[in-house]
This record gives sequence, structure tokens and C-alpha cells, in this order.
Amino acid sequence: MQTALRQLFLDFLSAIVFLIVYSITDNLYLATGIAVAVSIAQVTIAKLRGQRVEPMQWLVLGLVLVLGAATLISNDSRFIMIKPSIVHAAIGVVMLRPGWMGRYLPQVARDNLSDRFIAIAGYCWAGLMFVLA
Repeated sequence: MQTALRQLFLDFLSAIVFLIVYSITDNLYLATGIAVAVSIAQVTIAKLRGQRVEPMQWLVLGLVLVLGAATLISNDSRFIMIKPSIVHAAIGVVMLRPGWMGRYLPQVARDNLSDRFIAIAGYCWAGLMFVLA
């Protein structure tokens, strides 16, 4: 359980930071800038440590950069309202990669569940993301 929560926290740290900063300051520009900085810092630190940057982290970085910039440039409430659907669909696409769930599972689960079962469960999660989108 700790493994999954830690991975999820790290994957979505920039979004969490955005929400905290925005709720405290009510400043969209500041919150977006800090979220972008956090996401870039995460990828940079992983690269400097020689660690593999997971696809979900690349996705988060891309979404933060693209959607953050689009939000700031457009300042259109319709775009802001459709962003959750875009995010859910993008996450669903990344979850279509077989075996993506492995890094979120504790070792005991990886040892006792077949790769096929884990892949099917991952596809189910991807389906849920598409439904939510």
C-alpha cells in the first residue's frame, strides 16, 4: 500500500502543489508557475540521479506545460472546464501500456499475480479513465 501511495503522490505532486498554492493564494498564474517548476524539477532530479523517468511522470510534465500554458493564455472558462476530460483521456492512453501497474503494486502482489492479470487490471483502469473523460 505504501508503494502505491508513494508512487501516486510523486506522479501527481505538481497537481497537488497546484491545488494547495491556488487554494491559499487564489492566484492562477502563481499556482501554474509553481506546478510547472515542481514537475520540471522532478524530471530533472530523476535524470540527474540516473533514474528512469516513468511514462506517467512524462505525461504529467507534458500536461502541466501544455494545459497550464493554454489556461494562462486563453483564460477561457470553457477550456478550464474541459481540462479534466483531457487529463483523464491522456492518463487512460498511458495506462494502455501493458504492465504499467507493476510499479504501484507491492512486491507480494507482483509475486503472486500473473502478468496477464496485472495487465488486464491495468486495462480496466484505463477504461475507467476513458469513462471519466
